[in-house]
Amino acid sequence: MSILECVLVGPMTKGIRILARVIQWRVDECRRNLGVLMKELENLEANRNALDSELVREQQVALDDPNEAGVLYGNYVEHAVNRRDIIDENIRAKEEEVEIAAEELKVNYRELKKYEVVRDRRLQREQAEEAQRDQIELD
Repeated sequence: MSILECVLVGPMTKGIRILARVIQWRVDECRRNLGVLMKELENLEANRNALDSELVREQQVALDDPNEAGVLYGNYVEHAVNRRDIIDENIRAKEEEVEIAAEELKVNYRELKKYEVVRDRRLQREQAEEAQRDQIELD
């Protein structure tokens, strides 16, 4: 028997509300986690763009003074390309983390909606039963 089935047995209790709150907390936690991961991804992409801009500037410096800067430019480019490869790998890994976190958020959100629908139906049913009892007392 699932948790949902256990909660559906008997009169309206705090059980459904508590479970809905717990799942809402998980949804909120997933949202926060996803936000952090997306910010980290954004920072990695900004680092990649900054490195690309730096490469262009250094290339121009090497072209302007090939005797002095040109000698060092080869080592710089090799190091910069290695840095770029590392950043690109980190970006790919972070994108995978973002996808996983987004999927977890979807799963938890769907579960939350199930509990909310059950809670709302249960409340409507209890209100209808209460109204029927009141009507019987009036008759």
